[in-house]
Amino acid sequence: MHEYYQVTRVNQNFYRINSPQEGTACDLIVGTKGAALIDTGFGIGDLPRAVASITKLPLTLFNSHCHCDHIGGNSQFTQPIHMGEEDIPTCPYTNSLVFRQIMMDGVKEKPEGFDSEDYLGRGFGHPVSCNEGEVFDLGGITLRVFNAAGHSVGSRVYYLEQYGFLFTGDNIGPTVLLFGYGAADRKTYIQTLDKLLKLPFQRIYGSHAMEPMTRENMQLCRQAAAEAVYETGEPFPNPIRDGADARICCLPGMTMKDEKKPGFAAIILSANS
Repeated sequence: MHEYYQVTRVNQNFYRINSPQEGTACDLIVGTKGAALIDTGFGIGDLPRAVASITKLPLTLFNSHCHCDHIGGNSQFTQPIHMGEEDIPTCPYTNSLVFRQIMMDGVKEKPEGFDSEDYLGRGFGHPVSCNEGEVFDLGGITLRVFNAAGHSVGSRVYYLEQYGFLFTGDNIGPTVLLFGYGAADRKTYIQTLDKLLKLPFQRIYGSHAMEPMTRENMQLCRQAAAEAVYETGEPFPNPIRDGADARICCLPGMTMKDEKKPGFAAIILSANS
């Protein structure tokens, strides 16, 4: 336990740093000569201190995508943050005062000494682009970058080759959002999944669940994207962009009442997704 954050050691090289109040995991990978942090969550707590309690090695930072609950802590770090170049122009929007206020209001118990005025005025750090084919050597383990347009056009997936772990941000999960400002269309998302399914990965780590997912979860996401019918989807109150209708499209024969059942998958679409 680290005050505001909970730290879970998955293996000798991999830690998940999570605040139950935020519900967004930050993934720390530690090699022999360097460490990598994937996503920074809301940034309500002292994330640099949590990381330093685990390792003092030189740190390289990454974002899976540009949404506020993944870049909220970027400005707590002085290092540049690697992310998809297509998402960088969207950061001023997703890091706006409106979204920061929503995140702050969603956390009921703030850390001691939390300064709300400072928090609302923070930026999104110093993003630099990373692209498919780049490999980051952490010493004994490597992190490989894959372009993964879907949940956002600039989403990136990071592959920890030695363990067969994929870090997918919000691209894989029971319900995947493919609508709103900066999202890719579902044809592009399906192409992304087809590419990722060719990798010999063993586990998938998404950002909003502590337990890993499997290849079957990715296959279910692909099936939902391929078979979704917007016209029969369930209405979805859109918290991301006013004026854009969205619907939840579940696998055939399922509704959101089946969300906890095995084999469930859904995507959330706008009319033009």
